[in-house]
Amino acid sequence: MCCPGVISLSPIKTSLSCFYPVLKTILSVLAVFQLAACGGGGGSASSSGEPQEEVRAFSVSGSIAVERFADADQDVEERFNISFVDNNNSFAEAQYLANPVSLGGYVSGTNGGFLDDPDGSCDLNPFVDCVPYRKDLSDFFELRLSENQKVSLSVFAAAEFGTSVSDLIDLDFVLYRRVDSDTRTEEARLNFSSEQTRTLTVPETGDYYLSIETAVNVSAPVLYTLTVSQSLQSSAVRTMHNTSMDFVPGEVLVRFRDTSSQRGVAANGGLAGARFLSPRSSMSAQGLRAEKSLGASTMLYRASDQALEEALRFEQAGVASALTARQQRQWQTLKLVEMLREQTDVLYAEPNYLYSALAVTPNDPLYGQQWNLPMIELPAAWDFTSGAGVRVAVIDSGVDADHVDLNDNIVSADGYDFVRDMDMAGDGDGPDNDPAEEGSSYHGAHVAGTVAAEGFNGRGVVGVAYGASIVPLRALGVEGLGTVADIADAIYYAAGLNNSTGQTLSEAVDIINLSLGAPSDSFVFEDAINAALGQGVIVIAAAGNESTSLPSYPAAYPGVVAVSSVNSDRTLSSFSNFGSHIDVAAPGGFNGFRSGILSTVYASQYSELVGTSMAAPHVAGVAALMKAIYNDLDSTEFQTILESGDITDNLGAPGFYGAGLINAAKAVTKAAELASSGQTLPPSLNAFPSQFGFFGGDTASVLSLSNPGSGTVTVSSVNSPAD
Repeated sequence: MCCPGVISLSPIKTSLSCFYPVLKTILSVLAVFQLAACGGGGGSASSSGEPQEEVRAFSVSGSIAVERFADADQDVEERFNISFVDNNNSFAEAQYLANPVSLGGYVSGTNGGFLDDPDGSCDLNPFVDCVPYRKDLSDFFELRLSENQKVSLSVFAAAEFGTSVSDLIDLDFVLYRRVDSDTRTEEARLNFSSEQTRTLTVPETGDYYLSIETAVNVSAPVLYTLTVSQSLQSSAVRTMHNTSMDFVPGEVLVRFRDTSSQRGVAANGGLAGARFLSPRSSMSAQGLRAEKSLGASTMLYRASDQALEEALRFEQAGVASALTARQQRQWQTLKLVEMLREQTDVLYAEPNYLYSALAVTPNDPLYGQQWNLPMIELPAAWDFTSGAGVRVAVIDSGVDADHVDLNDNIVSADGYDFVRDMDMAGDGDGPDNDPAEEGSSYHGAHVAGTVAAEGFNGRGVVGVAYGASIVPLRALGVEGLGTVADIADAIYYAAGLNNSTGQTLSEAVDIINLSLGAPSDSFVFEDAINAALGQGVIVIAAAGNESTSLPSYPAAYPGVVAVSSVNSDRTLSSFSNFGSHIDVAAPGGFNGFRSGILSTVYASQYSELVGTSMAAPHVAGVAALMKAIYNDLDSTEFQTILESGDITDNLGAPGFYGAGLINAAKAVTKAAELASSGQTLPPSLNAFPSQFGFFGGDTASVLSLSNPGSGTVTVSSVNSPAD
C-alpha cells in the first residue's frame, strides 16, 4: 500500500558485489535478444548433445530519473576493455567537471575480487561468481569554483570483507588551486579513515583541481560521492578585531558624559594626542561630521578619510596591505573608537554596528542542497521554534535509529514493528519493539529525516522541525507494502488507543505522517483514522503518485490532510495526484535544476527521493512547528486554518494545490497569534532558489525575494562575481 515515488539516481551507496548479479542478468537478457535477431533456434542442447542451462527472459518496467547535474568518475572500473578507458589519475589527465555536480566514483589500493576470490585471482569471465575489482589509486578532477562554495565528499567501503572499516579506508581528499597548466598550490586536505561525509569551503573564486587519493595496499575498493553545490549565501566581511561583529566603516557613535555641553574631541594635538575636553564644535575640525542626534547626549559621526588615516598612522607598515579596502577602513574605524574612548568627556564610543534579521542559517553541510526548505520559508520560521516537545509518528517502512542525523530525535523506546507476515517483514520475528527498516528502500528513514533530521549539528541535512521527536512505527515490509490491519494497528497505537498487539503508547503522538496509500477504500482504515482524529491527532497523508484525479486513501478520507507535490518551480509534479480532496501542496520534486528531496537514508548516508511521499512530511514538520508554539492545535483547527489560506501561498487551481503551497513562516506567525504570545517574526530576506543551474537550452531563471517577517527589508545592492 505504499506510494514509494520515483527514485532519483544520485550517486549513493551501493555494493558492487550486489550490483554484479544484476549486470549478469542484463547481459543474459541481451544475449537472448541477440539470438532472436540473428535467427537463432530455440533448441535446448548444444551441438555436442550436452544440456545447456535454460535461459529465461524477463520484462522490466518502472521509472528512472537521472539528475541533470549527475556525473560519474570516468575510470570507475571497466572490466572488459580497460585499454579504452580514459584515465583521470593525474593532473594532466584530470576529468573536467561542470559546476554544480553530483558525481559517483571509485578508487582502490589493490587488485582483488568480491565474493569467492580469497587470493584475488579473478577470471574476467562475467558469467562466474567471482567479481573482480582493479587498482585505481587516484582520481583527479578540474573545475571552476566560486568563493565560499561547499565541496563535499561521502566515502564508504564497496563491500564487506570481514575487516573493520577503519582498516579498509585510508584516502585523502585534496583541493588544489590551479596557477597555470604546470603549477598548482594545495589549499586544503581531508583524510578519511572511516565511512563519513566531510565538507570543505572554497577560499576564493578560481580554477581548481580536486583529487581523491587512496593509500597503496589498502585492501578495500572505496565508493564515493563528490558533491559541488553553489549557494547565493556568502560570509559577511568581518573585522580583524572581532569576527562576530560587522559595522559601517567610518561611522562612530559617541555618548558624552556632560549632557549639557556635549563636549568632544580635543581641538589641539590631533586625534592621537586627545586627552582633554573640548567643545562639540571642534569635532568637525578633526574630520568628524555629525550625521544625526540620538537623544540629548549621543551623536552619530562620520569620519573623513583624513581622520581615518590619522587613526592608523602608528600601525606597522604592511598591515594595510594584508586587508581588503573595506577591512582597512574598518580597522581604522576601530582605532578611532579606541582613541575616542580615552577621552574623559566620552562615556562610550563604539562603531555603528550592523544587525541582521534573526533568520537562522543551519551549519549542516548539505543544507545548501535542500532547495525545498527556503521554498517554504523555513529559515524565518526557525526564529520561533524548532518543534521541540512535539511528537510525530512516522508510520512507514521503519527507520535507522542509529543514523547520526536522526538518533537523538528518534524515540526508540516507543517505536514498534507491526508487520505480521513473516515473508513481508523480512526480519524473521514478526511484530516486536524493533522498528528497524529492512530491505533497501530507505523510505521510512527518508520521510523521518524530512520531518526531523537533527539541525545545527554540523552534520548532513536539517529537518523541517529539527527539534521534534520521531516515534518510528513500522507497518510496511521489505517491498514497501503493508496491510490495512497492520497500518490500522499502528494508527491506534500512535493515538494512544488499544490495538490488536496489546501494546499501548503512554503518551499519544501529536501528528501522524502517512506517506503511503492505495486506491482501495477500507472501512477498517477509515475507522482507525477517525479514532485518531477523535483524539485530536493531526493526520497527514501523501496524495499518491499516479498522476490522476482518482482518490487515493488514506489521503482522501475526511479530516486527513491530503498533500500534493510541487516541483522546484512551484508547479504540480508530473507524477502527483490531484483532485477536489487535495488540501495543501508541498515540495516533492522531480522537474527542474534541483529534482529531488535530500534526506537521510541508511547507515548515516543521504539521498534524494521524489514523490508525494516526500511532500507530506514537509506539512507534518510545519504542523509540528505550529504545535510547539500553540499547544491547543488539534486536527480540526489545523484543517480550518489550512482552508483559510492563512498559512499557505496561493498557487491557484485548488484541485492541484488545495489551499496552496505550505508556508512555514506564515504558519508559525499564525500559531503565535492563536497562542496570544505577542511574538512577531523580524524582517528578513528569503531568497528562492538559493542555487541556479543552466543546462542545454536554459538561459534564464527566476529569483524570488520575499520578506516573511513584519517590518521592511531594503535591498540596497546586488553583487555578482560574474556577468
